[in-house]
Amino acid sequence: QEEVAMKGASSGAGPEEVVLAAQGGEEAPVLAWLDGRGRLDATFESTFVGGSRASGVTLLMLAMMKGHEGLAEALLRRGADVS
Repeated sequence: QEEVAMKGASSGAGPEEVVLAAQGGEEAPVLAWLDGRGRLDATFESTFVGGSRASGVTLLMLAMMKGHEGLAEALLRRGADVS
């Protein structure tokens, strides 16, 4: 399991609830955030079990890391960057 921390406001990161929703594969809150003010390719910082860290993690990456195909497909349909 990993924890995801939002970067500073300048990163365009979304609220913690959206990150948790992406980790849980919950499409409705993620898509609602995107329909509002959310950025599809906003980035986050992730801290993994064991203390390793990764920055530049997107909602698509979170969905894929957790195996949430439905959410990943929804994000791809909206134009999420795969690179």
